Amino acid sequence: MTAIAPLLSTAGSGFLRSLRCGAAAMREEYAFRRRLTPAARRPHWPLDLPVEGRYIVSSERGIYEVSYNELRLLSKVPAFGIARAGDDFYAATWRARSSVVLAGSWSALIAGSDCRWREIYSIETQSEAGRIHQIAASDDCLWLANTALNALTKIDRRSGTWRAGIAPFRCSYGQPIIVDHNHVNSVFPQPGYLLFAAFRISRRSALGLVGDGMVRLFGYNNMGVHDCILAGNDLYFSDSYRFWEGVGGGAVRIGDAVIDRAHFDTHPAFFVRGLAGTDGELVIGNSHVGERESRFSGEGALLLARGSRVTHRARVPFAQIYDILRDDGAHLPTPPTPRTFAEASAVLQRVFGDPVEELPLSEALIGPKGKKFDARDIGDIPEYLGA
Repeated sequence: MTAIAPLLSTAGSGFLRSLRCGAAAMREEYAFRRRLTPAARRPHWPLDLPVEGRYIVSSERGIYEVSYNELRLLSKVPAFGIARAGDDFYAATWRARSSVVLAGSWSALIAGSDCRWREIYSIETQSEAGRIHQIAASDDCLWLANTALNALTKIDRRSGTWRAGIAPFRCSYGQPIIVDHNHVNSVFPQPGYLLFAAFRISRRSALGLVGDGMVRLFGYNNMGVHDCILAGNDLYFSDSYRFWEGVGGGAVRIGDAVIDRAHFDTHPAFFVRGLAGTDGELVIGNSHVGERESRFSGEGALLLARGSRVTHRARVPFAQIYDILRDDGAHLPTPPTPRTFAEASAVLQRVFGDPVEELPLSEALIGPKGKKFDARDIGDIPEYLGA
């Protein structure tokens, strides 16, 4: 009997743990479902940010609208990446250890009525860091910075059906790295090429291009980039920390120049991520910096730059700014001048110098569950495979 008692005690402890885990999962699911319902009250706050445009901001506390000197809650759904295509609006959110893409109605979101959110894609993540980051609509598809897979994933934006997967980093043996290792976090699809960014390649960051049957990687000296936007012949991106420069905060870069370096050097901007603007202004996200367990306890801010000078800084009632869009779904009003992979590559080469790596796109393609070494890995990706 004495030998059985410890076993019974262990079994009882396991049963209690299972009950607690089950209860926690039920609470999480209930909270997730509640966030999908329209807010009974849509609070708004005065904001010292006299923007000319109207912007949509995603955060850990929901999706917000920013207009002239006002911030308004649109949805309680926390969101990383957001995208708009016509009346379709998309949000990359999460529940427990799953990262989820939702589709809903843009007009309902703005009006405060039922978006009729529906789940079109999900993936399990090993940690919060692996949640899907930026997303972007392109024709009938949605491109995901699928951070958990260290990859770029193409899905049908109406059904969520998997269309293609690109794992642009590989190990020394040539195998695609399909865990969150380089931290793919940003994506910018165009008809002739796909631009993306990754947080780290050893002590640096990477900006990459897919097209003409190739993957081409360029290195940037600091770890920690986010965002990658081509407007005209200019490349915009966030050097979120300016990690190795010892200046105490991130900054926004256009090509090889920091926007208003004097301001960012003397007013450390903490963690810079999220960019959108009009011809005359740029709205910049400034997130609270902290260890992962305390990252949501601080206060974020939005910066307004005009004429390449930061003119306003306004605190917001959430800690993390993940993405910012204009209300038309774009980041910036000027479309990219580069139309081809070669033209886009020339812009990146002008900014970063020669690429650090090139590989055939065929070696980077992965199937919906990872590399299978068969024809199903190729997917539906004719726009980037080249002749």
